[in-house]
This record gives sequence, structure tokens and C-alpha cells, in this order.
Amino acid sequence: MESLEEEAGIYGATLSIFAQRNKLPRNLFKNPDHLVLQAADIDDFGQLVREEVAPRARHMACAETDWRFTAAARLRSQIAVYDMGYVNWVAVEEPKRADSEAAGLRRVTFYHEGIRGAGLVLGKLGLHPKIVPEADHQYLDVPFEPEQGLAFRLSNKSLAQVIDEQLDTGEAVPVTLKHVAAAE
Repeated sequence: MESLEEEAGIYGATLSIFAQRNKLPRNLFKNPDHLVLQAADIDDFGQLVREEVAPRARHMACAETDWRFTAAARLRSQIAVYDMGYVNWVAVEEPKRADSEAAGLRRVTFYHEGIRGAGLVLGKLGLHPKIVPEADHQYLDVPFEPEQGLAFRLSNKSLAQVIDEQLDTGEAVPVTLKHVAAAE
């Protein structure tokens, strides 16, 4: 894997080209919320969290959903998603099955209040994402480079809000970061 900055730049450029070719409204991508890194397997998950994310994190939490781990971290500095904006959150997901080809930055989630309206706009442009309801929010997943496993997500809730709620309910646990604990 390239650095997070390089991966985000390459991903963002690829998405920008796709958006331009398909005449997607630029305002769909004005609020990038977080990067999503896909690990190749559980060992890669641990390595990504320990070596790439934890050293850059201000706060981190880990949750298990459907027998898969996800680590989410608020970064100490922002990462540019090409010319679309900046993120200061990253999530690392354990894969459903081991797949070294699928490892790396595979999705960026963009905050968008009007999920239904965005779905209608995307439908009129020939993309037909389904609205996925969660407990108290919704999102759309839109694959745009299937051979590379790339997609973007539009969500009407930020990762920060989801993590705060999961910590409050015990669905996620905070991760103690050595560099943060040492500074306190």
C-alpha cells in the first residue's frame, strides 16, 4: 500500500474523472467524511491499524460487526482527497474473506444530508444505488471502478457521530494509543 496521502490522491483523482465523465453533480462530493481502508486479511488488518493508522491517530475505537472488526480513528492531521476536500477520520475494515487484491483504500464516505434526493439524481444519470437503512441513518454505496473494487458512499451521518454513539452504547471500545497516553 502507498501512503494514506498517496492512496487518497489516487482515489480522489479516479473518482473525479468518473464524476466528470458521468456528469455527476460536484456537490455530492463537497463533504468528504472519512477514508475506508480494506485489509487483505486479519494479519493485514492488525498491521494497517498498528503501523499506518495508530501512529497518526488522536483517538481510536474498535467494533465488531457480523464477525468482522472495524477500527476507526480521528487523525491528528487532515488528508486531502484530491481536490474534493479533506478528511480527518479513517476506518480500517477486516475483509469478509481473505483477498490481497482488495487491500488498500477502497471507499471514501461523503456526508450528504439529502440521501433520497442524491439517489434520485444518481438514478437519472444511470447509476442505481440502493438506499441502505441503518438504525438511525441511511447511506448509498456506489461502485465506480468495479475492476479495482472502488466505490463511494453517501451517508447522512458522520463517522464521528456513529463512533460516539457506539462508544456510548458499548458497541465499540476505545483503543489506548501509546503516543497519546504518554503525552497526557
